[in-house]
Amino acid sequence: VRFDEIRVIPVYRHMFVSKRGKQASYDDRLEMCRLGFDGIDRVTISDCERRCFDLAAEGLNDEQKVSVRVGTADLLDMLLEEEPNTEFSFALGADTFMDLTTFKWRRSHDLLDLVGSRLMVIYRQVEKEQSRYCEKDLLERIDKVNKEGCESESKGTCADTDGGPAMLLNISSLEAISSSMARKTTDETTLKMLLEFKVLQFIKQRQFYAFAGQTSEERS
Repeated sequence: VRFDEIRVIPVYRHMFVSKRGKQASYDDRLEMCRLGFDGIDRVTISDCERRCFDLAAEGLNDEQKVSVRVGTADLLDMLLEEEPNTEFSFALGADTFMDLTTFKWRRSHDLLDLVGSRLMVIYRQVEKEQSRYCEKDLLERIDKVNKEGCESESKGTCADTDGGPAMLLNISSLEAISSSMARKTTDETTLKMLLEFKVLQFIKQRQFYAFAGQTSEERS
C-alpha cells in the first residue's frame, strides 16, 4: 500500500468532557508529533482538527463551546470540501475498527461512506494476545464492509471482495508501545525504547507527565 501523503492528526479536544484538561496542550502535542515523525518521507502533521472545531464553534461563547463535539466524520466533511479531488483513507487499530463497524461511533455510517470504506486496519503482533478480537474476526468484518460498500456503489451484489478498499495490515514488527506507560515513568531506559529521543528531551524540558515538578538536576 502506497500513499501520496500520510497525515498525522492529533486530537484537538477529547470527545468526552471528563478527559479534557488531562492532556498536554494541543500545541505541545503537535510539536511532539513533529519531533516524532521528523524526517519520514511524505508524512505531515496537521492541525485540521483544531480548524474543524473552530468552524463548528464559530459565534459561540465559551460556555456554549463546551457542548461542541467534532468527530472524524465532521473532520472528513471539512477536508473533502477543501480538497474535493482527494481520496482519503483512514488508518485505525483493530479494536477501534470493530467499534466503528458495529456503529458505536458518532456518524459511523457517514464516515464509512466518506472514505469509500478505504480502511487500513493495523493489526500488531502484540494484539494477538491483547485484542478483544482474533485475526479471523477482523477478516470476516473486513469482508462484510467490502461487500456492503460494493453493494452500496453498484446497487447490486459482489461475488468477490478480495482486495477491496478495507484491508488488514498485519505488521509483525510493530511493538507493544504503551502511551500510558510512557506517561507514568521517568525511567529513561524504558522511555528510550518507547519514544524518539527528541520527543523524550521535549517531555523532560517541558516537565510533562511523570517529569512534572522535577528539578533540573533530577531531569539531567
